[in-house]
Amino acid sequence: MTVKVELKRGVSDVAGLKETLEKRLHADLSVKVDVLLVKEGDLAEEANLGREGKPRRLIDRRDQVRKR
Repeated sequence: MTVKVELKRGVSDVAGLKETLEKRLHADLSVKVDVLLVKEGDLAEEANLGREGKPRRLIDRRDQVRKR
């Protein structure tokens, strides 16, 4: 499973943040999670921000992965 996380401007320890998030998610969920850090604003379209309606917070792409 991959979780995308937006970085705020000014974050300096990117490698440490990625490692910390992966460890915390593993501890909380008991599954291995890969964290993909992206620039601030890169997830706006995926989260449906700036459009009417409720923002989507979870995008299920399991069907796309199974077809490969």
